[in-house]
Amino acid sequence: MSIRYFVAFFGILLLGSYPGRSAVTDLRITEVDPLGDWVEITHFSDMAFVNGATRGFCKRFNYANSINIGESFGARESKTFNISLHDTLSDVWLYVGTAGFGIAANMITGMKYGGSAQTGRESVAVTAFLWPSTSDFIPLPDAGETMQLIGDDPSDPASWKSLPPTPGQYFVINNPLPNLSQSPITVGLQKIATGLVSPLGVRSPGDGSTRLFIFDQAGEIHIYQNGAVLGTLFADLSGQLVSLSSGFDERGLLGLAFHPEFSLNRKLYTYTSEPNAGPADFSNPISGSHNHQTVITEWLAGVDNPNELDMGSEHEILRVDQPQANHNGGDIAFGPDGLLYIAIGDGGSGNDQGNGHSALGNAQDTLNVLGTILRIDVEGTNSSNGKYGVPDTNPFMNDVTKIDEIYAYGFRNPYRMSFDALTGDLYSGDVGQRDIDELNLITSGGNYGWRAKEGCYFFDAGVTEISGHPVDPVTADLIDPIAQYDRGDGISIIGGYVYRGAAIPGLAGRYVFGEYAGTSRRLLVLTGNGNIERLTIGNDNRGLSLRIKGFGQDAGGEVYFCVSATGGPTGTSGVVYKIIPLIGLNDIDIAGADAVLEVVRDSSVSGVSVEASTDPADPASWSGKAASVVSVQPGVDEARVTRNGGSENYRVRGP
Repeated sequence: MSIRYFVAFFGILLLGSYPGRSAVTDLRITEVDPLGDWVEITHFSDMAFVNGATRGFCKRFNYANSINIGESFGARESKTFNISLHDTLSDVWLYVGTAGFGIAANMITGMKYGGSAQTGRESVAVTAFLWPSTSDFIPLPDAGETMQLIGDDPSDPASWKSLPPTPGQYFVINNPLPNLSQSPITVGLQKIATGLVSPLGVRSPGDGSTRLFIFDQAGEIHIYQNGAVLGTLFADLSGQLVSLSSGFDERGLLGLAFHPEFSLNRKLYTYTSEPNAGPADFSNPISGSHNHQTVITEWLAGVDNPNELDMGSEHEILRVDQPQANHNGGDIAFGPDGLLYIAIGDGGSGNDQGNGHSALGNAQDTLNVLGTILRIDVEGTNSSNGKYGVPDTNPFMNDVTKIDEIYAYGFRNPYRMSFDALTGDLYSGDVGQRDIDELNLITSGGNYGWRAKEGCYFFDAGVTEISGHPVDPVTADLIDPIAQYDRGDGISIIGGYVYRGAAIPGLAGRYVFGEYAGTSRRLLVLTGNGNIERLTIGNDNRGLSLRIKGFGQDAGGEVYFCVSATGGPTGTSGVVYKIIPLIGLNDIDIAGADAVLEVVRDSSVSGVSVEASTDPADPASWSGKAASVVSVQPGVDEARVTRNGGSENYRVRGP
């Protein structure tokens, strides 16, 4: 058995060397048996290496064997050498020669694991004098165990993470991935809805009505049309929901999707967290009762009033037992194939283990729908309950070791997924345990690794940490994310949309998403090749004071996002923003009723004016309005424009 101590590094992926060269500095001590006679040296390079001089090992500054001249290493090859340790109070180092022990400049690599002041404790280092402080020491392994180091170049000493001195604990670092860079793309924000509770998403019905539907965790569905939120709710489903906790809750009205033929059949679907109400279509063994049940319901919009849900049309099509309150996923979306995709988390708690979780973990148990994305046909009837269809093209159809409805699996909490409106690709965020948040491109039959891994890193539920090792012992059939970031850059990924609008050309074809919490709560953008950047918001590159909770996209491909101040469905701090170009206060069209624009601008800008037109398409028709219709205070990114009746459209103009 090994106790592993890890230094994660991503600048040289998969522990490789720089392309095109190999040197003695590519050698690293990767494992030591303190009570045995050997030390392992690994060559971290894609090129072969032949040792050109005698490289001496030492323990406590005493010579202890060497790597001789002519010793060769293949690409990423590991070799063991007899070093005659026979003790547990030593430092092991590899030097450039067989003398000069104790001189930092002569050290190539080492592992520090003892000393008289730290009897029975150890730390690790891969280059001279880069090891944790004494407060970070953890116990030596038991007899028969080894100490293993997997990593390269821990250039940031501040990234080492302190852990309690518990035998068997992993030794990890806080930030295994490079910090995210700032995007050169600068955007503005337009506030389109305020006073909501906890908005989670914005959906277009695709019926040509220009309406947008905002669904709220508390159970309300609002309609935004012609520049304003309608005064009457489309629906109030709060009575359907399990009792929600105001401070923090991951349950509620979590998903809304419109049928591809909504304009003809008036069908829409919700994902709700509801009280236990009898046997579920999919369950899991649990001691005691389940926390709640996930319910997928079909509804009809009203015949006489299309802005109102027909509450009498409720038709439940699927019910799933949920062992805990958290990790519900909750998004639903129709794909270009006309089928409904349903994202469900691993059932909650932590580490995908415990009551209501199988021995494998729910996400790796393909006889369990928790931790999966399902695909169903809402027009079919061949399911076990006869209320929906299971497509013949589903990857595990008629596989007795897997549930037919599963499209992909291995997710912890796939919170917010979406289809690219142009390519049809399916993207999903997956919230990590404590270290890595990931973005996945979902493919049929794919296994995305949880709980065997978190992001690209091996995860061991027994110690609840990633290992820092991007390969072993994860098997080849587990799919890595297309992008990932660590908790040093944000907490809990909120999946978004591929931008297909026309207003911001720099975002065209790029996936825009966000982070729920963290020091800055930023909008993020995937720029290609797995690179994530922080979108620049305004001239002051400001962060967001509220928590990002979901995204949306209109029929034109423009992107919206939802925020609120609290972790739970309480209060009236919920806001919906539209991402717009950063053009000061220029050329922002305002049509309809009274409107409030939140437009990021330089606080030094002055001379703002307002123009109006009854024919916006005719450039010559625009004329100035009295300056009193706009109020802009220095440093305040809000312009309030009051439309005093009539059919005029307004636009705010700035220098």
